[in-house]
Amino acid sequence: MAIETAATLLEREREIAALGEALDAARAGRGGVVLVEAPAGLGKTSLLRAATETAEAAGIRCRRARAGELERDFAYGCVRQLLEPVAARAPDAERERLFAGAAAPARALLAPAGLPPASAAVDGSLSILHGLYWLLNNLASDGPVLLVVDDLHWADAETLRFLAFLAPRLEGLPLAVLASTRPEEGVTADLARLAVAPEATVLRPQPLSAAATARLCRLRLGDPVAEEFVAACRIATGGNPFYLEALLREATERGIGTDARAAVRVRGIGPAAVAHAVLLRLSGAPTAASALARAVAILGDGASLAEAARLAGEDESEAARAADLMAGLGILRAEEGLGFVHPIVREAVYADIGPRERAEAHARAALSLAAGGASDERVAAQIVAAEPAGDAGRVALLRRVASDALARGAPAAAVAWLRRALAEPPPAAALGEVLLELGSAELRAGA
Repeated sequence: MAIETAATLLEREREIAALGEALDAARAGRGGVVLVEAPAGLGKTSLLRAATETAEAAGIRCRRARAGELERDFAYGCVRQLLEPVAARAPDAERERLFAGAAAPARALLAPAGLPPASAAVDGSLSILHGLYWLLNNLASDGPVLLVVDDLHWADAETLRFLAFLAPRLEGLPLAVLASTRPEEGVTADLARLAVAPEATVLRPQPLSAAATARLCRLRLGDPVAEEFVAACRIATGGNPFYLEALLREATERGIGTDARAAVRVRGIGPAAVAHAVLLRLSGAPTAASALARAVAILGDGASLAEAARLAGEDESEAARAADLMAGLGILRAEEGLGFVHPIVREAVYADIGPRERAEAHARAALSLAAGGASDERVAAQIVAAEPAGDAGRVALLRRVASDALARGAPAAAVAWLRRALAEPPPAAALGEVLLELGSAELRAGA
């Protein structure tokens, strides 16, 4: 299947061909896994987006998820992103078909948070994995399916375990799994197992060559562009497409030319300077815009405008204008769920908030999300990033989230939540109960 790509997705012909072959194989009933592994900024998300758009145009049903740093302890978090909408939107008869037979254990996992079926005492390991596999079998019986997970290196342990379980069972199934991951992030055993599975293809996009760098320079700045300028751009960015795009933007805003003399100035705009440039744009923006960007950095990608506005202390109309301004400055995406244009930008903004201020902001975010009716899991993720405060309400919420994780068959997630509850610490009257729950969860998780 030929994948249509943007003109700026340069020197990715091999990766594009491999993704197209994976889609063709899935349509023919030969499922497989493709991992796009590269450092931040080398175009992993763009490749996945191009493959997804091509698949959708060909009638392949696509389910997408993005892992996040704040959601690593969400029980089956990425699996639920992929499949909860399928279960929630299906008519009753279709839902019964999807969960029929061996897929039945997956029903407990995909129940609304906090409301698992009464019979959903899932043991957490093989039965839920087996149920999810058969759910996908039932889903794919109507035609090929594509599962796409961006930033898999941040995925929860249960999602990684399921994908490792699924990979050797894809033969004969019209289903492809595409995911992106960073090699420099901590690699778990399940992610490593997935990468070396016979059914998995690992693509490793490389930095741009001098020729591709020159082409992108001409696309962004126009002709003529001196060879010395191109060479300086490539040295300054290491051929990283994201850094190169950011550098060219900075060069334009600073009025730097494209001749040989401009090369000297370009050499000073390396990756660290790109992050600094993001912060300079942020500092030059109105207070409301800067506050909104920092609020999104605390809340994580996908926060609603209302949630970010509350945390930033702005009304929604002002926050909407700020979001448009941040999109124009190349900091936030112009989408319904707020997020940064790239993880590198989010990391720069987040790191610019001091450690103590970050912890206090996460504590405020927990209260704000709870007041706005957000899920217990999202509130708990903010609590984990905040300093312990001996708050009995936090302990109660973390225990609820841990109980829900156990009901979904994710004892490892329950252990993480309960350990944070223990660090809060619990009131003396509840300490024994928390220790007992933690011990039970550790026993089930094999910790």
